[in-house]
Amino acid sequence: MGLIPCSLVLLLLVWCISRCLFFLPDGSIATDFPDVWGDWSLHAAHSWWFAEQPFLRWFDPRILRFDETFSYPPLINLLSGLLLRSGFGFQASMLLPCLLFVAILGFSLNFLFRGAGASPWAAGVLSVLIFLAGGTRVIAALVSGAIPSLFEAASGGIKSGPLSQVWLTPLFSLLLPQRTFLAGLALGVATLLVVLHMGHSHRHRHFHRFSIRAAMVALLILLPGLALAHVYSFMVLSLVILVMIVTDGVTDVGHSPPAIRAVLRHWMTIAGPGLIVAMLMILITMPAIGSKVSGLDWAPGWMASETGQSIFLFWIVNWNVIVPLVVIAAITSKEFRRDPCFLAGAIIFAAMNAFKLQPWAWDNSKLLMWALLLFSIPLVRFFSQLKFKPTAAVALVIVSLDGVTNLIGQVVAPKAPLVLWTSGEQVIAGWARSHLRLDALILSPSHEDHRYWSFSLTGRTNVQAYGGWIWTHGLSVEPLQSRISIMLEKPAASLDAMRGMGITHIAVPDLGGSVKIGFDELNRSFKPLISFDNQTIFRVP
Repeated sequence: MGLIPCSLVLLLLVWCISRCLFFLPDGSIATDFPDVWGDWSLHAAHSWWFAEQPFLRWFDPRILRFDETFSYPPLINLLSGLLLRSGFGFQASMLLPCLLFVAILGFSLNFLFRGAGASPWAAGVLSVLIFLAGGTRVIAALVSGAIPSLFEAASGGIKSGPLSQVWLTPLFSLLLPQRTFLAGLALGVATLLVVLHMGHSHRHRHFHRFSIRAAMVALLILLPGLALAHVYSFMVLSLVILVMIVTDGVTDVGHSPPAIRAVLRHWMTIAGPGLIVAMLMILITMPAIGSKVSGLDWAPGWMASETGQSIFLFWIVNWNVIVPLVVIAAITSKEFRRDPCFLAGAIIFAAMNAFKLQPWAWDNSKLLMWALLLFSIPLVRFFSQLKFKPTAAVALVIVSLDGVTNLIGQVVAPKAPLVLWTSGEQVIAGWARSHLRLDALILSPSHEDHRYWSFSLTGRTNVQAYGGWIWTHGLSVEPLQSRISIMLEKPAASLDAMRGMGITHIAVPDLGGSVKIGFDELNRSFKPLISFDNQTIFRVP
């Protein structure tokens, strides 16, 4: 019976993933979820990079050329690149790694909640609701019909009015759009299963040496994989391990030095090799990930202040009953307060409400999602021991109503799909892969159109692919963007500057949109290589 609810969870997640990328009858690539276009187009670029470039260049998966170095966790894009290299089609190469991590995530969450005391069906439902935990906007919209003066802005936009919602439904704002976070969450939950299983095992004689060795081998695989999948998730699990060391060594076995040494020896044996290898992998594949990030700011309550809400109102609107339930459980239960998942979640929750990691909200949101997940484990254990379980059921309905409503809308009344790449754009991108050398550096107005094929589908380096991935990580790109605009507007006068930067080709659409493009100079001074479906590639002389 336990497989049925777990299978339902997997079917739901698989359906959502499958609608992130599909082909229309005319050959265009489209999506049912417009929020996915930014990250998926960039992940496509990384996947083509791994597929097209020589093996030795995989250890430096940077496809952006600008004045600052930038690294990105390569695991899921490496898998997609290997599938492309093996002859799988573009759609399969992008979707299959996501489906793999969906399976890992679905089964791991099911086992996690069942280990916390939930029944098989409850564990299955919780595995879905944890991703549909939106805010109270739907309830507020219903109430607004009766009390319009109090909830006059309830039906307004996401970022307007007193009930505006910054924390979006995790399924649609974090899990589906961001393949890296999906991979990190899946491997992170699997790692958490092993870590929680081995907690306190140094005090139980029935744990054989084989169990410790098996856990060590599992973490030796999972922790480096997690570091390559999503660095923030790796940091979360490292924090959980640290909290378990402290709780095991100080809270449970006392303050005696021999006991503390035994705890340290236990965790160093189990997690030490995996942590060491993970750190080495980060240094090798992501050398710039810590040295160039400068977006950390002290900003208490920043998510609330962005919409003019009080902190209390913000959390009622966004997480509604979750935070109050955690507070109630922590006050009434000593066991809950000592739970390492609650302690680690509380540290993350407090830090993410006090500091702003990047100029934008998404990295904070990912860690807040981890705090929500960590809180849910002791909450399940807490409510499973209560006689009045209807309270928990009502809380689940409230916390997931916004997300459930959104999901039903996607299934029952889907909107017209968003075209990511037309068939013509795919043709000219394929020509570029066949005719441009591997070290070609392409100049294009891609910071205005994030889906532009010249960086997403060619496997070649672009001068700047997507400003969002750069400025949200605290890197200053305004000088480079100005240089790009000047070179596109006055290409003949900028020829020496292009050669100095190593630019070999220019790829532009016939209509430049808000970007000024000097088409007359391009046609007069540069050699056109191919013009197809309103796209043209020029060679820099």
